[in-house]
Amino acid sequence: VAIVDFAIQNNIKILVGTSGWSKDKLDALRDKMVGKSATVVVIPNFSIGSVLATKFAAEAAKYFDAIEIIETHHTKKLDAPSGTALFTAQEISAARKGRDAKPVTAGNPAPVFNGVPITSLRIEDAHAEQEVLMAGPNETLYFKHVVDSHEVYAQGLLLAMRKSPGRTGLTVGLLNLLEEK
Repeated sequence: VAIVDFAIQNNIKILVGTSGWSKDKLDALRDKMVGKSATVVVIPNFSIGSVLATKFAAEAAKYFDAIEIIETHHTKKLDAPSGTALFTAQEISAARKGRDAKPVTAGNPAPVFNGVPITSLRIEDAHAEQEVLMAGPNETLYFKHVVDSHEVYAQGLLLAMRKSPGRTGLTVGLLNLLEEK
């Protein structure tokens, strides 16, 4: 955070990759930028596929009452649930206008974040994987994203580096850069 504060105070453009910043932290950052000409681009996830899966899941979530997120990572990952799972839950909650989701799996003891149950699995040698399950009467919809190589993050990073220089103010999320013409 200190380097971002330095960039804002000195009107420097900065690209930050982190999934750990809450809405409150981003709002505080936005407030610090008032009257400054700095550019701060915060990308919680550099995977284009992950960003699109979250977008599609949030749109579909408007039409289902039962929703769960299951995310899997390697055992060395420190956070659980992942920042991406928390962001996905936040986007689903926003799309549902705060209506809590029922769990898809009856009796699921998973903790609930932003009204969405999230199950976090940490498995030796697992790659990054996130699945959003939605269920309605007689149907189940799955949005699943799997990272097989860390190379996918390089593509999103290159996109962010190409699109960031022309921006001003605070931009949060790779989707905002993807959708830019």
